[in-house]
Amino acid sequence: MTSQVPCYTIINSPDLEVTNEMQLKRDLEKGDTNVKIETLKRVIKLLLNGERYPGLIMTIIRFVLPVQNHTIKKLLLIFWEIVPKTSADGKLLQEMILVCDAYRKDLQHPNEFLRGSTLRFLCKLKEPELLEPLMPAIRACLDHRHSYVRRNAVLAIFTIYKNFDWLVPDGPELIASFLDTQQDMSCKRNAFLMLLHADQERALNYLASCIDQVHTFGDILQLVIVELIYKVCHANPAERSRFIRCIYNLLNSSSNAVRYESAGTLITLSLAPTAIKAAASCYIELVVKESDNNVKLIVLDRLVAMKEHEGMEKVMQDLVMDVLRVLAAPDIEVRRKTLALALDLVYSRNIGEMVLVLKKEVSKTHNVEHEDTGKYSSCSSAPCTPAPSSFPTWPPMLYPYWLNSSRIPTNLPPPTCSSHTRGHPKVAKAEKRPPLRQYLMDGDFFIGAALSATLTKLALRYAELETEARAQNRLTTQVMLIMSSILHLGKSGFPSKPMTNDDTDRIFVCLRTLSERTPEAISVFTLYCREALGKMLDAQHDEDQRMLKEKQKATAKVQPDDPVLFAQLSNGRDNQLGENVFESSLNQALAGSKNAQLSDVASPNSKLNKVTQLTGFSDPVYAEAYVNVNQYDIVLDVLIVNQTNDTLQNCTLELATLGDLKLVERPHPVVLAPHDFCNIKANVKVSSTENGIIFGNIVYETALNTNVVVLNTIHIDIMDYIIPASCTDTEFRQMWQDFEWENKVTVNTSFTDLHEYLKHLLKSTNMKCLTPEKALSGQCGFMAANMYAKSIFGENALANLSIEKPVDDPDSKVTGHIRIRAKSQGMALSLGDKISSSQKQSVQAA
Repeated sequence: MTSQVPCYTIINSPDLEVTNEMQLKRDLEKGDTNVKIETLKRVIKLLLNGERYPGLIMTIIRFVLPVQNHTIKKLLLIFWEIVPKTSADGKLLQEMILVCDAYRKDLQHPNEFLRGSTLRFLCKLKEPELLEPLMPAIRACLDHRHSYVRRNAVLAIFTIYKNFDWLVPDGPELIASFLDTQQDMSCKRNAFLMLLHADQERALNYLASCIDQVHTFGDILQLVIVELIYKVCHANPAERSRFIRCIYNLLNSSSNAVRYESAGTLITLSLAPTAIKAAASCYIELVVKESDNNVKLIVLDRLVAMKEHEGMEKVMQDLVMDVLRVLAAPDIEVRRKTLALALDLVYSRNIGEMVLVLKKEVSKTHNVEHEDTGKYSSCSSAPCTPAPSSFPTWPPMLYPYWLNSSRIPTNLPPPTCSSHTRGHPKVAKAEKRPPLRQYLMDGDFFIGAALSATLTKLALRYAELETEARAQNRLTTQVMLIMSSILHLGKSGFPSKPMTNDDTDRIFVCLRTLSERTPEAISVFTLYCREALGKMLDAQHDEDQRMLKEKQKATAKVQPDDPVLFAQLSNGRDNQLGENVFESSLNQALAGSKNAQLSDVASPNSKLNKVTQLTGFSDPVYAEAYVNVNQYDIVLDVLIVNQTNDTLQNCTLELATLGDLKLVERPHPVVLAPHDFCNIKANVKVSSTENGIIFGNIVYETALNTNVVVLNTIHIDIMDYIIPASCTDTEFRQMWQDFEWENKVTVNTSFTDLHEYLKHLLKSTNMKCLTPEKALSGQCGFMAANMYAKSIFGENALANLSIEKPVDDPDSKVTGHIRIRAKSQGMALSLGDKISSSQKQSVQAA
């Protein structure tokens, strides 16, 4: 039989023999103090085991409640907590009125321990009929001389206000006044905690009045203040600037708990480099100074989480030498995790210092006898190879398929580390791994995701053929174990590259499909995947046929043995043929020049469209520039017109650049007669694919003074350097995995058709869609496409388009996002800016 009444106190109560109620009454009534204590303990344990003794309540009130013994008082508080206080119809027992009077007397007892214990007990009562007559005594305890009574009185009022606010309607105001007069930190902490949950505005007012003294408060109060700041700033981000200085001050608190919580709050409130560096430095100091290894590991996990954040890794790279201070810790697991973190943060500027530190750490292990010495030596000397002792334990059933060798190379330090140290043993030859395992250890987890999808399909098809549920589950669990092991390897840090989020999500989908086996998911894996593969193969076949036809068309139309005609060497017999050749050539030349002139004016790439007006028509000097973009340089042909009646002396075109542009030479000054004009050319060298700006002014001298005319800026478009390109799916995935810069652009457009938006995007970015047209055909409400382009500098730009719109609403706009990946930051940012600007133009045009 189990008890159904709530209980807030856990007591170890082994199996007890059920005692006669009359015997219990006799011991409670006639026994001495020690007998009453033991009997009362036995009654409490029996009640917790589910027994019911309704007749004992009055006996305890008459013969145990008046006893002035502290042990009996403590036991009575537990007894009144667990004993049923209501009858079968839910009404309060009449005997509890006498108990309530005993509560009141204990709240007025001269002993502060009894008062405080009673107040703590009242926090557990859920009967407002018992609490209501005690409210005056509880409020009076706020003025007690002893802090133990006062802080428990605050907790009692807090609990009563939270559960039955009508019993103390002025609770927040009462506690706010109490907080202003207190000096004890425990009392202030409990009062501030109540205001934090009951009246946040009053808590903020108090914090604002003493925010400059927060660093002098006790740690228990500082922790509550950090909690308040975290809640307020998350609810209202505009308040961050108000409390960020307070959090900075708490980073220097004497309490490690306060510093830990403050650092965590700081990085959630601000991602500024100074905030990230301050929080990381605080974590590192905690790891170095804290003696508990469990605490060290917890704080190191926080540092690892910060490193994995996109905006924090660069800041933490400057702290890698501080991280290596943790290597002084004696625990091997702490040092191993520290080395893994440091290796993830190493880059070109700190690699030299780090190698020196690792050499010192390896030298410390020489001639030292300890069970962990060999493990730590392997960790320090082989930062590119995981330590053998920490290699993940793989399920045995995986070995025949894609792991095993059972032996793992243990001493494979790279040549740049400490392999050339004097006395270092010879490096063993690396053992050749099976191909599938080698791919996974190299970080190519796309193969792992493909393997998971294949195994999922096999398991589902096996379930269709096998009727026995036990056999189905056996194979399914083996497949799920393989996939979970691949996930574990991808997140363990042992492969050269971590598993990407795309591969992780794909494997999780496979696991969920096998665990839930919904009809929709099964049809996707067993039917729709095969159909999609067939369509892709058909599209690839059509593309190959088209390329073959184009190659056949490109074959030479002139046979190798055809005669070569030279009009200048033709004789009389070939006169007619020569005249035809001459006339046809002349006609083609004349017609071509005429068409060229017409197309030069009408085409969008004509010179007229590339002319940029640099000054106004009313300026004394008018200037416009024709921007001619070549592969690696830009030629500015600037027309300068003197619109005044004065002669302009030393008329100079002064230019400057922003971005990866460089002015090759400064234009020479010229002299312009009244209403004269001239052309000045300037060469600008381009070194990378980034949006650049050219700006400047024209300086000239007259007979009276020197004048300056400011020129409009010339924006160099990234599209002048980007051309469409093609690559295979394998090359696209490999580049997508290798490129480290990503720019995510949200789709904000007036287009209502997915295909029209794709055409607009390809036109505005000069990219080529790699997804076959058959895969994009139809209207299904969403579209995903891969795009690729190259710059004239050999830079690659990848893009993935994911857009959607409701099929049943034709007027809804296209939504989604575009992910851009490039090897350089400038390429990713510039291409993203181009997409954003083209979207704005489309919205404005609409």
